[in-house]
Amino acid sequence: MKALRQIKIGEKGLSLMETLFAMAILGIVMAGLASGFNQATKSSQYKTNETSAINDAKRMLEHARYIAEKNGFTGTDSLSDSTYWTNWFSSATGLSALPNVTRSITLPNGTNGDPPYQVNAVINWKERGQDKQYVLSTLISRRGAV
Repeated sequence: MKALRQIKIGEKGLSLMETLFAMAILGIVMAGLASGFNQATKSSQYKTNETSAINDAKRMLEHARYIAEKNGFTGTDSLSDSTYWTNWFSSATGLSALPNVTRSITLPNGTNGDPPYQVNAVINWKERGQDKQYVLSTLISRRGAV
């Protein structure tokens, strides 16, 4: 008890309570930063996959436009098959590799009637257990057909 009585009020130094309080604040700040980094990583991965999906959809529509100009929509039946796109993307080099992806082209109104025809490129993939989808639409005319 003498040691406690000998402490002078004006003496400099940190008490145990001040040290514990500072450590608690530091722990809260560090936990917040770690959570922020985790969210930033998830967001970055999602944006990377979304950008890949957008680029895939653009490539698919350009390929559909090429087939329509070359064959006059007679070759578009195969474009609706997702296996066609899996093979097409795997044979091309340098294209994206989205996780668990399926790609397809849809012609909502078919090729009946007068052009231009609506064509949708649909990209579906799984990310962190959730289904994601990107759809890009365009109109294609029958420029290559006679």
